[in-house]
Amino acid sequence: MSVAALVPVSGVAGASASGATIPIQLPAPAAVGQVAETQAAIQTTVDGGPVSLSVLTSSSVTAVHGDGSYVAHSVLDEVEVTNAPASADIRAWGFADLQGLSFDQRYAATGTPLPNNSRSVDARSIIVGMSTARSAVTD
Repeated sequence: MSVAALVPVSGVAGASASGATIPIQLPAPAAVGQVAETQAAIQTTVDGGPVSLSVLTSSSVTAVHGDGSYVAHSVLDEVEVTNAPASADIRAWGFADLQGLSFDQRYAATGTPLPNNSRSVDARSIIVGMSTARSAVTD
C-alpha cells in the first residue's frame, strides 16, 4: 500500500512545502484487516524561519476487489509541530484540528493510488478551509 503524505503548511505568507508519496509495503496480496502505520517528518519554511512537523498516520485495508485492488482507511493520529520560530503562534495554524481526520483511498494491486471521488488539496487550501469553517461557526 502507498499513502500520499499530507504536507500541511501554515496560512502564513511565504510558507512553502512539497509533497511526496511514501510507499508502505504490505505483504501481497492485500487482505482486509492488514494495517500499516506511517510517521512522516516534514520540513517547511515560513517567513519567520524553519518549521518541522511530525505526522503519524494509521491505515487499514477495508476492502479487496476481485482485480486485487483494495481500499485503505487512513486516520491522522497525530499532527505535531516539533520546531517553529519563537515568534510563531502555532495554535493559530490549526494543526491540532487535523488530528482524527480520516480518508479512504483505493489502490491498484501494485499499491499505486487510484483516482476516487475525492479532490486533492494542498496545504494552503486545508488551512483556508479550516478558517472558513471556523468563521461560519462563530458568525
